[in-house]
Amino acid sequence: MNVRSLLDSKSVRSTIAFQGAWFALILCSEVFAFLSIVIYLLAHYFFISKDRGLWLISIRVFFVGIMIDSFFVYSHVIASSPVHVASGNFVDRDLVFIPLWLAGLWLCFSFALPVAFKFLQRHYGLCVVLGMIGAPLSYYSGAALRDDVVLMQPTWLALIYIGVAWATLLCLSVFWLRDAEAKKQAASSIGVASSVDHTLPVSDV
Repeated sequence: MNVRSLLDSKSVRSTIAFQGAWFALILCSEVFAFLSIVIYLLAHYFFISKDRGLWLISIRVFFVGIMIDSFFVYSHVIASSPVHVASGNFVDRDLVFIPLWLAGLWLCFSFALPVAFKFLQRHYGLCVVLGMIGAPLSYYSGAALRDDVVLMQPTWLALIYIGVAWATLLCLSVFWLRDAEAKKQAASSIGVASSVDHTLPVSDV
């Protein structure tokens, strides 16, 4: 398989776009984070998927993800790192809303989920593995690379909470995707059967 054929794959393009957005959101300022979100969504629409059904599921996943992280903020699983003030001391600040970069990650992931992570639809066990391992590693890396967010102590407990929440959400998301695919196939089958009925000759009685 050559490079061109790889780039023609929607899953590969979606994976590249998501990884690029991940690094941009983690490493860049708020302004560039916002721009990277806009660029990602435009690229996803024009080069990856215009499927309205998948977009609606992605939006649903996004809002559930925001609710999860908002709960983590409220329960201090995710907290704001102390601010270094002029006096030389560190002052704690309360994190009221999840940061823009974290909301952006949820948005980008929710749109990558039906395409780049389509392999998850094969088995719910894959959702559990990715949720319990991949998601905590992503949060841990994000907290290590950013200076505005920390995980609660002990860190391992915060990562377990995050893993359980993500595993649950991924399983729910796969259920939504499978259900949408089943409805699409059923509608297609009805359409084919209807077209066949209309093409059959009417016999004289």
